[in-house]
Amino acid sequence: MRGIWHTKSGKTCLQTGLIFLSSLTIHTAHAACDEYLIDSTQHLHWSVPSITVPAHGHWQIAVYPDFQSDDNQSPVVLSECPSGQSRTLFFLERNANVYWEPNGEQLLFINQPVANTSELLWFNTQTKPNANPRQMDQILRRATQKRLGKKSHIAFYLLDMVSWQNDQLVLSVGGAYLQKPVGAMTTYCFGIQLHPTTLKIGRVFSPAELKRRFNGAECRTSP
Repeated sequence: MRGIWHTKSGKTCLQTGLIFLSSLTIHTAHAACDEYLIDSTQHLHWSVPSITVPAHGHWQIAVYPDFQSDDNQSPVVLSECPSGQSRTLFFLERNANVYWEPNGEQLLFINQPVANTSELLWFNTQTKPNANPRQMDQILRRATQKRLGKKSHIAFYLLDMVSWQNDQLVLSVGGAYLQKPVGAMTTYCFGIQLHPTTLKIGRVFSPAELKRRFNGAECRTSP
């Protein structure tokens, strides 16, 4: 893999070589997490090397593009600073946004492996690697399906971050669905409050209430 990496001083150096990663856990040789800091960003793309860190800087998320694979399968790696102990969280197929909890111990990815579907991936930096990061996503999907009708077919399922304070996470859920396998699509939009530590759903907000309570927040109803 070849790419330009930026140091904190603003200088660039050319790194080449192959990165070999196990499916769950890796141990890197980085002296410090931000030694080669490209960009502190929330948006991740499978083809762009990038690093994001929480405010306190004890952890980092890095994307290592894999141009050798026939499919888009770029490792997203969580590293502890300054030990460099790391583990691969998942493989990025398209793009994702990452959000750190204010205390930096928990992080949420809104992953979009394909254009019309989002998924939540929830990680705790203290949790063992075999914990299920998709459990909250499964709960939210079941709640969305129930709200739209068990027989409805969801064509677009798009999530966006609205608010994260303490243990209260608010997302917008939007998209389109069909009442029958063939026919016109109907758009939908609502806000939903989640409690990640208890995996429980709190309030549900109408589009008007979502916009009024959260500074004009809206849903995406199409990719």
